[in-house]
Amino acid sequence: MIRTIVFDLNGVIFSTGHQIRQRLISEGFDSQKIYDAIHPHGIWAKKYISGDISYERYEQEVQILFPKEFRYVLSLYMHRHPLTFSRDFLLHQFIEPYQLEVNLSVYSQDQIEMLSLLPDLAKKYTLILFSGNMREGVMMLDQEFHYLQYFTSQIFSYDYGADKPSRKMFEALISSLPNSTNESLYIDDRDKNIEIGKSYGFHTVLVPPSPLDR
Repeated sequence: MIRTIVFDLNGVIFSTGHQIRQRLISEGFDSQKIYDAIHPHGIWAKKYISGDISYERYEQEVQILFPKEFRYVLSLYMHRHPLTFSRDFLLHQFIEPYQLEVNLSVYSQDQIEMLSLLPDLAKKYTLILFSGNMREGVMMLDQEFHYLQYFTSQIFSYDYGADKPSRKMFEALISSLPNSTNESLYIDDRDKNIEIGKSYGFHTVLVPPSPLDR
């Protein structure tokens, strides 16, 4: 029986930012500088996401890359869109295999926001957020969508000085669980994170890429 559901944030609840990076490049921004500044594996974004540098230092480095446009780049990048998934995926890959108590009949459309499922899920399961992310982006999204209230625990990279798929992050996640990993469902959009989750005993769901992130 599933008692806890662990959600990744970007790529599961909200878009990853790939479309935004592509938009900036199409507007004439240098692709390598965009990668260094805002790609999760870029030099400065990665250091900030992992808690190695402060936001002030991160902003300074982005300003060096984009002296006039750095605020535009950062504000655009930190904005995310709620992701939708097909009714078929949610039913056959997420709900039915784990006998989750979710009623999709209240949704008339075929594409359903994962965000919209959180209030109902939070009444029946412990929800945990597990994400490599930027603090400012997390807070900005919460101001708009008020999603953090549904999560009993929040494991963010910037609080642990490490990012997924590090052992430090997964050990922090396991320490936050109110039950065993074999009573927990872990949802992520990256194969490597899913495989490590399986090695710790989690049930897992790998979500498909959203059209927003292709």
